[in-house]
Amino acid sequence: SPGRISNKRVQEAAASAFANLEEKAGTNLQPYCGVILQQFVQCFSKYKDRNMFILYDCVQTLAEHVGPELRNPELINLLMPAILERWAKVSNQSRELFPLLECLSYIAGAMQETFSPFAEPIFHRCILIIRQHIEDTVRASHNPNLILPEKDFLVTSLDLLSALIQALPSARSSALVQSSNPSLFSLIGYCMKDGNLDVRQSAYAILGDCAGYIFPQLQPHLNDLIPILISQLDMNAIEFDGEETRFAVVNNTCWSLGELAMRHREGMRPWVNQILEKLFMILVSGSPDVPGNPPPQLMPNSVLENAAVALGRLGFGCANEIAPHLANIAPLFLASIERIDWTDEKTHALMGFVRVVQANPSGIMGTSLLRLFIQLCDAPTFVGKVEGGEGTESTGFVDVSEVVVVSTPIHSFTLLDTICMAC
Repeated sequence: SPGRISNKRVQEAAASAFANLEEKAGTNLQPYCGVILQQFVQCFSKYKDRNMFILYDCVQTLAEHVGPELRNPELINLLMPAILERWAKVSNQSRELFPLLECLSYIAGAMQETFSPFAEPIFHRCILIIRQHIEDTVRASHNPNLILPEKDFLVTSLDLLSALIQALPSARSSALVQSSNPSLFSLIGYCMKDGNLDVRQSAYAILGDCAGYIFPQLQPHLNDLIPILISQLDMNAIEFDGEETRFAVVNNTCWSLGELAMRHREGMRPWVNQILEKLFMILVSGSPDVPGNPPPQLMPNSVLENAAVALGRLGFGCANEIAPHLANIAPLFLASIERIDWTDEKTHALMGFVRVVQANPSGIMGTSLLRLFIQLCDAPTFVGKVEGGEGTESTGFVDVSEVVVVSTPIHSFTLLDTICMAC
């Protein structure tokens, strides 16, 4: 039992071995959560320094694998007092804050709405940590005698805020965001421009989560945030040097753009031409047939796929603006969208793209039209919800055995109609 050992080296070996066991056992650990957490609680009272870091890893690995099991009230009452005791002891300048914040992100993700009673002080402390980091950075930049603070304070705080926004009921997370001082969205905007790649990666991740979970609170700030987002899509700013983090940043940027496009709809029109140019260059960069492109293996498929999804989703509010460019974008869009498994995101992208086709039927011909037809015919029976700027509208691909129908309360048409218009 790691909790009963006093020798630090043995503690380290035992905790490391148990973390490895958790990875191998996965969900098989669910029946043993109570016993495991009892041992972890003992460890929190004894471990120090590096061993405490390993203990956080053990807790977050357990949360990752057992997930909903941690919503059991008995387990919550066992784990959270020990975690919150450490939370109270660790200062905002301590490096122990990094693994603690990361651990809490996994716990919040596992506990979901049952994390609500603990959320408010954690949320506001993350806001404080980000604000302090920004202020300390500004002071250090003007005073060579001061040391720049570590960026991990920003990254882990942003990631925990993102986890809270995903885990909590929307009314609860919206209330927390409304009460944040300074504004969460002003802090996100600052981090979106940070020179550190990891910070920007986390900033665009939380931007996408805010679009998906608390869009009404985010919407008034988009005039400030979207221009920053567009600048991150510039392919000239990405060095094809094999550094994966650079692609992770643009990947998250494309994903968050798709989330915004689904909800801001017509509100994206002031920027759609700039965005279309950037997405086109990203999609072209993944084509080995274009002279001067980097080797295609250097452009991850995930970036191309998120760029295609964002492009398709823009069609919900900006179909008329995209339609004149249909002949150029259709082959690139289809090449990437074909690789994606059927998810809501792919469904939304194709539905938005069909709206673009409707706006310019003659813009898609030959092989591109056939590839689109094949994609729609391959769609599983799907009935879901598409969130719009004005609320929620029912949509779906239905009964694809004979003809694919894409329906909304406003439009109802078949792929056959589209083909006839194109011909």
